[in-house]
Amino acid sequence: MKASRLMAVVGLAGAVIGSGGAVAHAQGSAAVLQQRAALMKQQAADLGVIHAYLTGKAPQAKAVVAAAGLTNTTRKIPDLFPKGSGGTSPDGKFAAKPLIWSDWQGFLAAQGNAVQKAFALSAAVKTGDKKKIGAAFADLGKNGCGGCHSKFREQK
Repeated sequence: MKASRLMAVVGLAGAVIGSGGAVAHAQGSAAVLQQRAALMKQQAADLGVIHAYLTGKAPQAKAVVAAAGLTNTTRKIPDLFPKGSGGTSPDGKFAAKPLIWSDWQGFLAAQGNAVQKAFALSAAVKTGDKKKIGAAFADLGKNGCGGCHSKFREQK
């Protein structure tokens, strides 16, 4: 009888610990989703500053800082997509497609492309040449950010 009680206690303890792990994982996923959304919002803000420079509403110095921000945030993207962190964005508008994790190398290639395009935009912003900046801005949007979003993100 004592052995069966011990087994029952061990089983109950395992269930409690296991459920605690699931709760911690869910909380971890929620935190990752929030961090992911915050990074994407920061990128949108940085792009907004660069656009403001292109339209004469912000100084070049602010655009240079924003472009440097994009080079930093695009490099952080893989860290914000740990395996099992799927789910809908906090605003309920988007979700990461499971394809991210089943085609991780493709995801990294798309992210690497975005990084290269962010660096090209940063270099263009430093020149102050609005024609070059506009071309690099459009390329990052369409082929960098858009290249990843079109394949690995779904709208809800």
